[in-house]
Amino acid sequence: MHEGKYKYQITKQKLIEYTKELPEGTPLPNRNELARRCGVARVTLERAISELIGEGILVSEDGRGTYASKAPEQVPESRADNGYWALLVYCVTKGANPSIVRGVEDFTNTHDRNLIVCNTDNDPVKEAEYLKKLCKRNVEGIILIPNTHSITDGEALRALEEKGIPIVTCSRRVPGYDFPGTFQNFFQSGFMATQHLLQMGCRRIAYFATSRYSTIEDRLQGYMAAVSQHNFQNADDKAEDPVGLSDITGDIGELFEDFLVRNPKTDGIYVLNDRLAVILYPVLKRMKCVPGRDIRIVASDASEFCGSFSVPLSTVDFPTYQMGRSAAEQLFRLMRGELENQDKHVVLSCELHARASSLGETLDM
Repeated sequence: MHEGKYKYQITKQKLIEYTKELPEGTPLPNRNELARRCGVARVTLERAISELIGEGILVSEDGRGTYASKAPEQVPESRADNGYWALLVYCVTKGANPSIVRGVEDFTNTHDRNLIVCNTDNDPVKEAEYLKKLCKRNVEGIILIPNTHSITDGEALRALEEKGIPIVTCSRRVPGYDFPGTFQNFFQSGFMATQHLLQMGCRRIAYFATSRYSTIEDRLQGYMAAVSQHNFQNADDKAEDPVGLSDITGDIGELFEDFLVRNPKTDGIYVLNDRLAVILYPVLKRMKCVPGRDIRIVASDASEFCGSFSVPLSTVDFPTYQMGRSAAEQLFRLMRGELENQDKHVVLSCELHARASSLGETLDM
């Protein structure tokens, strides 16, 4: 695995060096010849070429082939003696974060930057400590996925600003600050999931969440907007008013079961992240309730395990790898003074992966 990754990175670098010497628009040799020159298999070559096309170093057009675009821009010499970026993330192993980290790391690798990854454990104090340490180290720039519990430490942010260390946020904003960043459309996520349940015939749709921080609140607003729009357009076939669980503590499984016992007509559930669905499924099994048959379920985050549920879980997906790369590109352009206002805030759309848990296809539990 490591050897394959090494070959692919070396191949990318060889192609970058090769295209530096070519005028823009020069066609590349055919794939077999390129693979021979680089000493790699076609599959390794194709991966390298695909990413270079995404980075704008190569261009591919139907009927014309692949050709040189332009050499990657060089980092100014004044920055070249540092080369350290930092990524602060509330948990490197949770949810979409591994994919975001990979997107940032791939960008920094191809642009000769070194990446420091700081796991804050969603702890505002630890987050502030990291920001202060990075300020002392005089890193070139910071990509911040802020904690969900409180506003990021203002003193630490001011110290970074005074030193001229740029900050780009990722996934969620820092309240009270207008940092550039790439964000998920959490409102769209809630709207899309609920609209799908409505289209599948659900009229008593509940939501399950354990807290109400900003991104969860946005998803709930999307959920309520979808119900409201449906009721406005379907006066004779209205859905019930929004109802559910949030800001809950204690045994989550017991609370889910208690809610469903008290609301036996619930025919759809919007679970605000996939991890809660892991808790919900055993509850439904105890209640002899089959997802997709007795109750339809949609979650969010598109975790890798969603397809392996006893009844595969429908979930809303964000292009998280792209999010990481986009935030890194924003930081790169911000450092060079090339980030335009229209590119300051990038909001990525989501996609619904509908599976058996909402489509009505059932499996034995």
